Amino acid sequence: PTYLLIGSKHEKDMWLYHLTVAAGSTSVNVGSEFEQLICKLLNMEGDTTSQIWRHPTLCHSKEGITSPLTTLPSEALQTEAIKLFKTCQLFINAAVDSPAIDYHVSLAQSALQICLTHPELQNEICCQLIKQTRRRHPHNQAGPIQGLQLLALCIGLFLPQHPFLWLL
Repeated sequence: PTYLLIGSKHEKDMWLYHLTVAAGSTSVNVGSEFEQLICKLLNMEGDTTSQIWRHPTLCHSKEGITSPLTTLPSEALQTEAIKLFKTCQLFINAAVDSPAIDYHVSLAQSALQICLTHPELQNEICCQLIKQTRRRHPHNQAGPIQGLQLLALCIGLFLPQHPFLWLL
């Protein structure tokens, strides 16, 4: 027999999550809160009248995130995901005018380079951008459009994996 020694509850939860994803299950009891909500929506076939769509975890927030939206394998990547969210926020919230174009290009390059260096963050940035472009109330702000522009740049380089691809 072969045994798998798991050193912590976090490591066990990550194994369970990745095995569940690999098996193609949409179990709602594994993964981050964001991942669980997406699985619930998938199980409901994306019912547009569901209150889940209005859950704060799935919608735009002005505040930064305190933990990644997706399950990541290390604390270093979790920290990087939180920094990535801040970069996305800066890209989305800073107005694009002539002097700021270089700033936006730099932010986009930085975020995309991190995701190319650490492929584990590719789903994360897509989920962050989808979250930040949903249900933003003030009109006449460029934020959602800029968020969608950054998402389009991401998708040109990599696609999110199931079940997040479904959100597009």
